[in-house]
Amino acid sequence: MKEKKYINWRSFTSLYIAISFVIMVITGIILFLAPPGRIAHWSYWSILGLTKTEWQNIHIIFTFLFIIAGSFHIYYNWKPLIHYLQNKKQNTSRIKRELILALFSSILIFILTLTNIPPLGTIIDFGEYLTESWENKNNTPPIPHAERLTLAEFSETVNISFNRINKKLTDANIVFSDDLTLEQIAEKNNTTPNSIYSIINAIDSSKIPMMRTGSGYGRKTIEEICSDLNINVQEGLLKLEKKNIYADRTARLKDLANEYNMLPIDIYNFITSK
Repeated sequence: MKEKKYINWRSFTSLYIAISFVIMVITGIILFLAPPGRIAHWSYWSILGLTKTEWQNIHIIFTFLFIIAGSFHIYYNWKPLIHYLQNKKQNTSRIKRELILALFSSILIFILTLTNIPPLGTIIDFGEYLTESWENKNNTPPIPHAERLTLAEFSETVNISFNRINKKLTDANIVFSDDLTLEQIAEKNNTTPNSIYSIINAIDSSKIPMMRTGSGYGRKTIEEICSDLNINVQEGLLKLEKKNIYADRTARLKDLANEYNMLPIDIYNFITSK
C-alpha cells in the first residue's frame, strides 16, 4: 500500500519564510538603488524587465505575507518555543543580559536613524546620493508627476499653446488627444512620457519654466541653492527671515525643513519668492 502524500505545513512555512526573506532582500536592494519615482515613471525605468512600481508591489506583498507566515511559524513551533523558555529559566541572568542588550541595540539604532548620525546616517546619505545621481536634464520631468497630467493640463501648466503642441505631435505622427495623460499617450505610441515631452519641448524650451519641485534639493545648502538660482545668499536668508525662518548659509534644506516642520520645497519656494 502506497504511503499517502501530504503537505507538512510546518516545513512549508519555514521554507516559505526563507524564500520570502531572500526576495525581500533582493527587492530591497533594487529599490535602494532605484531612481526616485518622478524619474522612474517619467522614463519608464526598469531592471530585469520590471518597473520600479512593480518592484515596490513585489516588496510590499512579500513583506506582508512574510508577517503572516511568521505568525504561522510561531503557531507551529509554539510548544518548542515554550519549552525553550522554560529551560532558560534555569539561567535567567543570561536571558536578562541578552534581552537588555537586544533592547538597547534596538533603541540605539532607532535614535541613530532618526538623528542621521553615522554610521547609519552615512547609509541614508549614500542612498540619497544614489537616488539623486539618476537626475539630469534629459530624464527629469519639468514638474513632479507630469506624466499624470492630461495634454490640456500639461499645456496650461508649462504655458505652451495647445495648438502648437498639437501641430508638433501631429508632425511627429504621435497618436493623442487633449483628454489623455502623457503616460497614456506614451503607451499608445509605444514610447515614454519623456520622449513625448522631448517632442513638445522642442517647440520652445525657453517658454518652459524651470520648476525644480522635488528635484533632490533637500540635500543642498542655502548657499548652493542661491548659487544655482543666481540669487545673492544674503537676499535668500532675508527672504527666509521674513517667514520667521532663521538659518545660516550652510544649512541644508531638509534639515531646515525638519526644524520648522515643513517640506524642503517650502523652503525652496520662500527663497525663490519675489
